[in-house]
Amino acid sequence: MDLGPVAGARATRGTRRPVTLFAVAAVAALLAFGAGCATAAEPGTGGSPESTTESPDGRVAGVTVTVEKTGGIAGVNERVSVERDGSWVKVGKEGKQASGTLTADQLGQLQTLTADPELAKEAARSPQPSNCRDAFNYKVTVDRAGQQTVSAYTDCPSDKDIPVATQKVALLVTEAAGS
Repeated sequence: MDLGPVAGARATRGTRRPVTLFAVAAVAALLAFGAGCATAAEPGTGGSPESTTESPDGRVAGVTVTVEKTGGIAGVNERVSVERDGSWVKVGKEGKQASGTLTADQLGQLQTLTADPELAKEAARSPQPSNCRDAFNYKVTVDRAGQQTVSAYTDCPSDKDIPVATQKVALLVTEAAGS
């Protein structure tokens, strides 16, 4: 995509530079990273109270979930973020975006899976080296009222001690987003 010469600049042969898809993706990634750095107010700190959002079936949704899927032979790099109301946004390797909303059943499953105490236990463990090359790596971040739980794993069938609760969350979110 060529945006043409800058207004007021003298046009000379070979000085125009096209804006590349890479540059656009880099700016989008920086903006997304900056937005992800915002923190929620801690209880009792005088910050604004967390808003409550209802899920499609009328229940109060309590978590946001982000699943990052990287690796593989093709060098996949996807991030799916699910908001409390079940809406999700997927950003792919080249900045391509898709969005949608979880069904009431999917949102209910996600709430159940993220409430599993096993998820916090898995997050506390140190990841073990994988036996696989070119496998997909998953990082799952669950934010419940400002308290984050982060767990990661490599999707390798020969690895021992795969974090099952983390794997279930990653699978639900990535399948819902068509990854």
